[in-house]
Amino acid sequence: MNFKDIIADKTSGSSTILEKTILELVSYLQKESDSEYRLLNTELFGLFKAHPNFAVLFHFINSFFLETKHNPEPSSLLNFIAEYRKKWSDSIIHACKNLIYHEEFGSRTILVHSNSSAIHLLFRLAGDQGLHTKVIQTISGPGNEGKVQAEILSKLGFEVDLIHENAAGKFMREIDFAVFGADVIIEDYFINKAGTLQLSLLCNFYQKPVYVIADSRKLIHAAVLSEVLKKMILQEPVKPTEELWLNPPANVKPVNYWFESTPLDLITELVTEKGLLKPNKVSGMAKSTPISDLFHEELMK
Repeated sequence: MNFKDIIADKTSGSSTILEKTILELVSYLQKESDSEYRLLNTELFGLFKAHPNFAVLFHFINSFFLETKHNPEPSSLLNFIAEYRKKWSDSIIHACKNLIYHEEFGSRTILVHSNSSAIHLLFRLAGDQGLHTKVIQTISGPGNEGKVQAEILSKLGFEVDLIHENAAGKFMREIDFAVFGADVIIEDYFINKAGTLQLSLLCNFYQKPVYVIADSRKLIHAAVLSEVLKKMILQEPVKPTEELWLNPPANVKPVNYWFESTPLDLITELVTEKGLLKPNKVSGMAKSTPISDLFHEELMK
């Protein structure tokens, strides 16, 4: 099992990280007739620790841990993974279709941020329907993964202006609405790439709609989490300082974060496979989910 590249991936969105994880896990289970589950679970937990703010990854690993307690054989786990992928494969497609049906896309200018497979799919579906729009894409520092998304959207046939998020105010009058992804959603806020909060505030000031698109796995009822898990999922550790400044002068301390929380009150609607939700309705969807004991066992090591 080799999760090193997935752990080191700083540009992909949560759905892409999950897909890479599943492919690596399937490859491992197909080769192992008698898997060493203690090692496997530790490897998966290490992957979760590398991307703790990705709710879909947490959802899958937790579901996998629960399954290993009942059906530990590789063949059973492979069947579980196949059923999991089948269940969730179309969820984000339905979410994208819900937004396209709700909001006019033709001849509009849309603000997007960071790099998200949900956004890729949204524009792919819009393009398939001939709904060609102009895209304002932020560069999304410090990783600048917005450049990755800009290239993807341009190859889908969309005109893309790449800007720095700090300059977004210059473009707000021409923007019709914004669409952001989300890595975690709880009762009163969502977590996404740093810069989302300031962009949402700008949109609110200029009275531009803000949509967050995600499947319902990303909604977590925070009350069911242990305090340790809650801290890991909802509180981001400081990232490497050299991404901001390799050799800072004395008395200068770079402080680097990749993600931030944005209050749901700043968005117009959350778009999932189940429809569009006003911010005050989101908490009703964040249902309790059993948490595998393996999470707590790994935390105690």
